[in-house]
Amino acid sequence: MEQSSPSPAPATPLRLLLVEDSAVDAELVLRALARGGYDVTSVRVETEEQMRAELARVEWDVIIADYHLPTFDGMAALKLLQSSGKAIPFILISGTGSEETTIEVVRAGARDYVRKDRPDRLVAAVRRELDAVRVQRIQPVSGVPAAPRLWRRIGIASRLLVGFIVATFLLTALGLWHAVVYRRVTERAVTAEAEQIARYLSISIAQLDEKSGTPDVAFDRPTVLQELVEDWTRLHKRDIEIVDAQKRIVAGVITKDIGTMFTHDTSNEVALTIRDGRARAFIEKSADYPAGIRQMVVSIRAGNGKIVGALLFDYTTLYQSEMRESAAHARWFMSAGLLMLAAIAGIGWVTARSVTKPLHHLRAAANRLGRQELDAPISIDRADEVGELAAAFEGMRVNLVAALHARANLERTLAGSNRALRRLVNTAPIAGMVFNFDGVVRMWSRDAERLYGWGEEEVLNRPVPGIPPDKRDEFEALCKRVTGGEVITGYDTTRLKKDGTLMDVALSCAPWVDSRGDMTGVLSIAIDNTDRKRAAADLAAAHTELAHVYETTKDLASRWEALFTLSRLLNRSLKLDEVFETFARAVESYVPYDRLGVILLEGDQLTVAYSVAHPPLVSHQGQSWLRASDTAVEWMLTHGEPRIVRDLGIEIGFRDEIFLAQEGVRSALGLPLIVGGEVLGVFFLDSLTTGTYASRDMERLLPLADQVAIVIEHSRLWSSVHHQAEELAREVEERTRAETALRAANAEITASMRALEHRATELYLLREMTDLVQSSIDADEAYDVVQRYLARLFPRKTGALYLALPSLNMLEKRSTWGERAAHLTPVFAPEDCWALRRGSVHQVRADRGDALCRHTPAAEGAERLCIPLLAHGEALGILHFCRCGGDDTSVAEQAFVTMAETVASSLSLSIGNLRLREALREQSIRDALTGLFNRRYLDETLPREILRARRAGSTLGVIMLDIDHFKQLNDTRGHDAGDAVLSALGRFLQNHVRGDDIACRYGGEEFTLILPGASPDMVRERAEQLRVGAQSLTAPVGDAQLNTMTISLGVAGMPQHGETAAAVLQAADAALYRAKQGGRNRVEIAA
Repeated sequence: MEQSSPSPAPATPLRLLLVEDSAVDAELVLRALARGGYDVTSVRVETEEQMRAELARVEWDVIIADYHLPTFDGMAALKLLQSSGKAIPFILISGTGSEETTIEVVRAGARDYVRKDRPDRLVAAVRRELDAVRVQRIQPVSGVPAAPRLWRRIGIASRLLVGFIVATFLLTALGLWHAVVYRRVTERAVTAEAEQIARYLSISIAQLDEKSGTPDVAFDRPTVLQELVEDWTRLHKRDIEIVDAQKRIVAGVITKDIGTMFTHDTSNEVALTIRDGRARAFIEKSADYPAGIRQMVVSIRAGNGKIVGALLFDYTTLYQSEMRESAAHARWFMSAGLLMLAAIAGIGWVTARSVTKPLHHLRAAANRLGRQELDAPISIDRADEVGELAAAFEGMRVNLVAALHARANLERTLAGSNRALRRLVNTAPIAGMVFNFDGVVRMWSRDAERLYGWGEEEVLNRPVPGIPPDKRDEFEALCKRVTGGEVITGYDTTRLKKDGTLMDVALSCAPWVDSRGDMTGVLSIAIDNTDRKRAAADLAAAHTELAHVYETTKDLASRWEALFTLSRLLNRSLKLDEVFETFARAVESYVPYDRLGVILLEGDQLTVAYSVAHPPLVSHQGQSWLRASDTAVEWMLTHGEPRIVRDLGIEIGFRDEIFLAQEGVRSALGLPLIVGGEVLGVFFLDSLTTGTYASRDMERLLPLADQVAIVIEHSRLWSSVHHQAEELAREVEERTRAETALRAANAEITASMRALEHRATELYLLREMTDLVQSSIDADEAYDVVQRYLARLFPRKTGALYLALPSLNMLEKRSTWGERAAHLTPVFAPEDCWALRRGSVHQVRADRGDALCRHTPAAEGAERLCIPLLAHGEALGILHFCRCGGDDTSVAEQAFVTMAETVASSLSLSIGNLRLREALREQSIRDALTGLFNRRYLDETLPREILRARRAGSTLGVIMLDIDHFKQLNDTRGHDAGDAVLSALGRFLQNHVRGDDIACRYGGEEFTLILPGASPDMVRERAEQLRVGAQSLTAPVGDAQLNTMTISLGVAGMPQHGETAAAVLQAADAALYRAKQGGRNRVEIAA
């Protein structure tokens, strides 16, 4: 069975004054004390003035000072403490020291002298001095100690006092608990009694109702109720009042209040009980009773279950009586407990006196041991337990004297061993060091100084130098392995020299054990491995197998590189001619042709948008003709499939192929340009030789053709093609010159292959995301697609898509991905982003002081990238990226920025088109004046809602309303006044419809409301609420306000008044007509 480990002891608070000029050494001291179990509150001083001020300000537990300081050393600090007259333990520390130094500082008055490389001794010295101070405080002042008091001897009185206080508290709590419980029981009893009386009254009222046939007849007979109240008052000896549903007193003991409103419930408890039927207690405030009258209110129901009033029951007398009885019980508990505690204290006092006297002499002997006065023996001749304790203390004294002598001999031996060991480390031909488990250097060889460049005085008692920032975790892992007893040899890593250069080393690490066999640190030996690594690299470069690997991967690498580079270039140009020229150069790099062209479909006309030809073939660029059914171009446009003709001499199948054969073309390849299922045109290659093109050429060209089709559809991505094409040409030229170097870099080729595959995956995902976003019905669906695909395109980045809210002049986070997405700002203003203010990409790199956008939280070493989304001359938002801690890819890399810009450009066009579609849709179904849906939307929606209600087996209500005397208002006040009234009524309807209700302007001053799922009663009540609410509407007419407005409403429902939209509207319109004829400002139900 598992046992839980004991919880660690609480840390001991320690107030420390530290005289030290080095923050690193101060931190080492504090960490050593914290590991020793102290909760340190410290202040570090460096000058005499600072120390004098701190001595006057706080009573310190201990002072630790460095022996060697530039201006104010440890000996000066000791003299300052002695001059202040304060008896504070003073401990000196130093990186180096000798026995002579130790003797000097101890004679001067320091309590101890500790080397910095022995933090365990520092903790022991502090603990020893604090114990000595504590013993000194409890020892008597005079030479002959006075008889100690009882509570100073064994603490019996304090224990009795604590027990007395605890018992008193428990008894008091028991009395209070008894009072509270008794009060709650009393209130429950009173509530039950009042509810019983209310049920009796309800039965009586119900019987009166059954006889009269009128539900509220009892309240119409106040005389009968008054007689019942008087009878119940005499029976229960309680004041009772009855109020009706309007809180008017209809019967009660105080007859002068009958007929008035009951207003003594400050929190309106009576009205709440009448509303929900729950019983409530409250205190009635009255000038005649300052303490208040406790009332219980319960509901009264008629025979049909309807709440017709409430009964108020006075339970003040019963409450006060029970509270007095509860207080008496509590006083009895307290008195009995105090008597028992007094008896126990007396017995304990008498017993203590017989025990404490023999312990006095033993305490004096213990005090001498605490002061280390070991010369005088302890002799107490007693045959009881005190004598046994005296004999034990005498044994402790003898053992302590022997231990002190052994410790002095051991320290002298260890000092000699340390000097011999240091000489051995310095003379050995190895670059070695010894550091403790905190990473602080304790030994440093001369070879280590030659290898790293740091001298012994620069590294001793300081953290291990030369560890690169990216190797910190590796260093800690190695230390953990060595701490576990493992010996590590030949571990390859890197280290920094003093001049900042990086070198390869082979590390060997082993545990460092002291003379007692305890593991105290780590021995590390480093061997410069730079030359061996260089030789291994040269040997790997000469490996003959790389030539074969290079030849087999060259074609695939060039194919994916051309695809990725073409994608980047095509997305940076606004001119189709530049796009086609780049496309032609890319095709020529690995597919031969004598003529290349692009035919675009424009309505029923075909145009050669681009063509390049080598003699004797001619270019037909700019020629146009109508579509014809017997051509290969038409076949590819219709079927959306590519066509390959290997020999036009025997495979002619269409009329245009005859013309190609007449020109001398012997083989041809055609690919349709398709985006989102739509064929935009045809890309073709012609060759003067037979069998030039095969299926593998088609497979190579299909991704290129898809990219050209995307650029044609999204022309906003064309602006940067020319610049990227030049970079591509330079990169290809550099790759050609570097072929020999690539043969020696198998690892680099493998990495390049992975990068190319990754780029191809990115392009595929981008194409798929663009198609899905273009096919989205609304913005929410598009944002969901964007979030899922951006997380796949940039899996190791954290990012967000922010879109502008024009009405609020803010940007809102719509799509997020990454592990730190929750930390991104949800909403910010456009001026908080540099990318929006500049209209271009804004990068924040970790290695330079770039301006940080205010919407991004500051983080050390973080990298940010903001790309504005621009479409139709408007800033739609930004695409924001940030680099996470575990990501080794910078957001400032050109490949990443280019891909992010491509994604941003595609999203800009797609989101702009979606918003334009939504705006046009909204304008087509909304009435501009009232903001309600228009007649067109009503005609589309009402049949659909009726069909939905019929399938669900529910009802549907229709309200048609008309503004009364609207024509007269237009004639007298003008059309501006009429428009103001219509606008005010539109806002009123928008604010007073349910979430599923649909409000439409039917025409002129007529409006229609569709209420799905509403019953006829609900529709009628809703119409009445609208009628009443419209009377309070106001509309500004010039400088005046139109305060009078009424409406007439006609109500109809499905299926009560028809099964079709026309029938229900006709029924509602007929009801509206009757409301007009019946005097207006009313609601009529369809017949």
